[in-house]
Amino acid sequence: MIRPHKYLDINNSILSIGAEILRLLQENRIVRVSDIEKTIKDAKGEKALVLVMPSLNLLYTLNKIEYHQKIDSIEFLQ
Repeated sequence: MIRPHKYLDINNSILSIGAEILRLLQENRIVRVSDIEKTIKDAKGEKALVLVMPSLNLLYTLNKIEYHQKIDSIEFLQ
């Protein structure tokens, strides 16, 4: 999913969704997961919702975000 191929819609890829999430988190620092999903749905459409969790997983693996289970929110790490 990360590696591009000729059939990949670059606007609805994990990297593109991850960039949108990082932009949102840079503005607000801590954002609820439901608000992230709503923002991505508004920006990219219904099809992009399936890529939100893989994008969050990628950002977590790269140590860019932290998940807070008690408040169901994502925090941006600098």
